Amino acid sequence: MRESSTYQAILQEGRVEGRDEGRKEEARSLLLRLGRQRFGAADARTLKAVESAKSIEELERLANRLLKAESWSELLSQ
Repeated sequence: MRESSTYQAILQEGRVEGRDEGRKEEARSLLLRLGRQRFGAADARTLKAVESAKSIEELERLANRLLKAESWSELLSQ
């Protein structure tokens, strides 16, 4: 069974999904850590907004704006 192409495809798909989720989790963590240094602790609304980001691209856009924004609110409103 482990040698079947279907089984291997399922495993590969799981690995890809796991890597994607890991990348998003690390991006969220980094964004919150750097934002906390710049703006102070994130409130519940901010945490929810960052946690609800669905793609790595969305999180990267937020990270790219981090140094230009003056507050969590400004960062998330753009």
